Amino acid sequence: MVSFFCSCKAELLRNALTQDYDVSDIQCAFWSDSVRNGKALAPAPTPTTNTMKDMLSARLRKPDGFKGTPLFADDRAVDPILDPVCQIRPDLTDVSRLTYNLLITDFNRCGVLKRNGFIHVRIWFPQFPGVVMMSDQELIIMCKPPEPTIIENKAAGFAGSL
Repeated sequence: MVSFFCSCKAELLRNALTQDYDVSDIQCAFWSDSVRNGKALAPAPTPTTNTMKDMLSARLRKPDGFKGTPLFADDRAVDPILDPVCQIRPDLTDVSRLTYNLLITDFNRCGVLKRNGFIHVRIWFPQFPGVVMMSDQELIIMCKPPEPTIIENKAAGFAGSL
């Protein structure tokens, strides 16, 4: 298995004319190169295998004045507060209560799309809980792993006389 880790700069797209949200600390990791090759991902390894899993994480800050909590735009059935693999949970250290931690550990869920070596996830910031409004904001996080780098260390020993 080939593992990738990407602390990459993501492409952020928005539908609103003004950007009131903030996204930082984006990181993504791919357990295999199947995302790049367009193949189905193998099941994630168990914690006992000590290998890297699929993972996308980021810090999100919802716009000031927004009462709703961020949701996965393409999988609204997911409860991002309680779901173990599709998480958007409040940062308990933020006194403003506007910051959330995004963590996705299963790319087959949460509305994650895989195209052309990128993973995409859409996050929806509703202004009010349970109501769709024109003032709601949406963001798309895109992340692509770096090309694999193979590092080899070859050492040759010589014993004898010349």
